[in-house]
Amino acid sequence: MLPAVVSVNLNMVDNQGSGTVFMNDVAILGGGVVGLFTARRLAREGWRVTLFEARQLGAGASGSAVGVLPAPRLSQSAFSRLSREGGDSYGAIAAELLEETGIDTGYRSCGCIHLRHELPSDPERELTFWKNSGVEASWRGRDRIEELIPGYGGEEAFGLELDREAIIDPASLLAALRSSCLRLGVDLVEETGRLELSEDSGRAVLPEPWSSRLGPRSRVVVTAGSWTSHAVEPLGSRRVDVGPVRGQAIELELPPPGCVVHFALAGSGNAYYLVPKPGGRTWVGSTVEETGYDESTTPHGLAELLVAARTILPAATEEVVSRQWAGLRPKAMRLGGPFIGRWPGIENLWIAAGNFKTGIIQAPATARILCDAMIGGGEIDESFALLGG
Repeated sequence: MLPAVVSVNLNMVDNQGSGTVFMNDVAILGGGVVGLFTARRLAREGWRVTLFEARQLGAGASGSAVGVLPAPRLSQSAFSRLSREGGDSYGAIAAELLEETGIDTGYRSCGCIHLRHELPSDPERELTFWKNSGVEASWRGRDRIEELIPGYGGEEAFGLELDREAIIDPASLLAALRSSCLRLGVDLVEETGRLELSEDSGRAVLPEPWSSRLGPRSRVVVTAGSWTSHAVEPLGSRRVDVGPVRGQAIELELPPPGCVVHFALAGSGNAYYLVPKPGGRTWVGSTVEETGYDESTTPHGLAELLVAARTILPAATEEVVSRQWAGLRPKAMRLGGPFIGRWPGIENLWIAAGNFKTGIIQAPATARILCDAMIGGGEIDESFALLGG
């Protein structure tokens, strides 16, 4: 019993008789998947966690994602390792969340197929690449494509089928993470509006009335997605440069494919995908639009997605569109991937933002790396470091 008592005493200190204050006290700004995974992990380590969300949990990129967890690629880059770790962890995470909360996240390993008009000059080389990545791969012909995609009417006669691609339902994942955090005692504060940090004696400080909810030794983690730069702007230097990129998607009342389908629109180079959903639905995503902070759906976005979808599914007309949505994906405006780490010169401020299209798949690993550094001084790859100011 002694270790448990010691653990509690190390995490708490009496604040001059005013009550219990947690030494390991943290405020997280941003309630997407990165913020929620971070909150969950720190709460499980005994930290007192308060998460602030400007709107509702998952109102940004996380809630508008389509939930594709791409097959892992063999690569030595830190960015690819982040995706691989995240993707490999979701099976266990989904099982944990189901047991813990009773919420099915919709996780399913379904595989994928990349449609091609012709085979590459060296087909075996590509198969070897995927085999070395731990992925079973095979070239398929039109018969297999038609088997996987009901109503297929595309011109692509070949497909590269991979076995290690998965999907998860973003809304269900967010609901499960919310429930898990609440069970762990995380204080979830929604509808705060956009919060901006200030600096006081080398520490990041939240505006009132939120600052008074925290202990004097509290740390601050900003996981505010596309709005991260705004949250830290009053601190002066541009150590994080994260910009919004709008992505629109649609839902079709058409029989879903048997796996995720990747395809490109001939002549444009734009890449799209079909995502199988329960209940006889197919999701089509996504546009890539630099439109500032405009989160609205547009007729142009709908038209683009339908034109792309009809190259694969001739029945994809506006009449079968049951839903259209959009979100702003946070893109780190530099090479190397997201910003993860401590803000230089401000001892209590940490950042995790800029995962762009890989927010869902990289979220568990991003939270793990960040929390390891906060808890035990774990190293963070220099490619994720904040800018020099």
